[in-house]
Amino acid sequence: MDPQCAATSEDINPQAPAMNHRTPRSPLSSPSVPPRFCQTSLEASPSTHSPTVFTTLLTKMRFTTLFSIATLFASVHTTFADTPTIEELIEISGVATGPSEFNEEGYRNLAALKAAAHIPTPTTPETRSEDGVMGRMTNAERLANGLPLKSPARRRRPRTPLNRLEARVQASPGPSQTNSGRLALRDASGQRVGYVMNTLLNNAQLGTTTDVSKALRVSVTFDSLLSNPSQLQVTLLNSNVAGYPLLALIQGRDNTNQDLSAGSFHYVYSGGAAEPGSGPGSTGIAGQNTYTAVSRIAQTDVWTFDRSTFGLTPAWINSNGDAKTFSLYTQSTAIYGLVDPAAFSGRYPSPLSGPYTYYIELDVASAP
Repeated sequence: MDPQCAATSEDINPQAPAMNHRTPRSPLSSPSVPPRFCQTSLEASPSTHSPTVFTTLLTKMRFTTLFSIATLFASVHTTFADTPTIEELIEISGVATGPSEFNEEGYRNLAALKAAAHIPTPTTPETRSEDGVMGRMTNAERLANGLPLKSPARRRRPRTPLNRLEARVQASPGPSQTNSGRLALRDASGQRVGYVMNTLLNNAQLGTTTDVSKALRVSVTFDSLLSNPSQLQVTLLNSNVAGYPLLALIQGRDNTNQDLSAGSFHYVYSGGAAEPGSGPGSTGIAGQNTYTAVSRIAQTDVWTFDRSTFGLTPAWINSNGDAKTFSLYTQSTAIYGLVDPAAFSGRYPSPLSGPYTYYIELDVASAP
């Protein structure tokens, strides 16, 4: 046996709690080195994805150190007869344990597991749709936001209405206007409490910063004749995760369904999603978002922009089509959308701060 894998009764507690017990986790001996798998026998069949298998792997990850990718690879493929799903890796990584929803140690474990299991990184879209939000920007707006000029557009003949009535009843929107600036959080008194950070936590969800140089910049395009335009898309201008340019609400990792309601701990992240987005009034699309890129529901056309306060108000669309408004809270530096903060705290007892709202701290050039 590898001497680094040897363990005494003092090293491993045979009565270690099951994964679904939310007990405080022990810090790693070195924050830069996740725990490793030791190649010991498993009590369950390799083809059975059972809680025993998950607990065995998690115990190895918690109580051994200095693993190599090769050892991880062998352990994962001994445990699973086929390639594990991202949900199975999330379960055995320990991400869902501990007093906070965001478990930094667990996400380090998850990254190592994904590498060992050869779970592919989501493919970044090769091009961004010219029909999306960024495609609707003028060249002047694109240059102001550090984006390349639009490619020359092909001229198309206008579609002839089916009849005169169709032409008469179509809405006549006003000229479009784009505002851009830093995305920030403010409290109930209107005071700024921090900025949204342009580097996503675990490359997945938005968090906070007090450093203005690290603030996330966004833009929103709307009908200039409306004072509170709704069902808008918001574009991320300097996110560190490429290929997901739309500000999105993303279904929480531990949610049992996609609905938000009073009495439920359910929550949503803020993150990024790929174009063309979910569409106005949509209950969302699975995959193509920064959280897992495969299994969480994301909604993009959910933002109302108050042109007098520059506030951005989201509304999550439940599975029955009802729009659910909520407030923003932070736990450590992670941002969550919550309908019932007390229920959330009952599941994740680390302190919450809030309620907060988003607003855009406008660039001088885009201010009205």
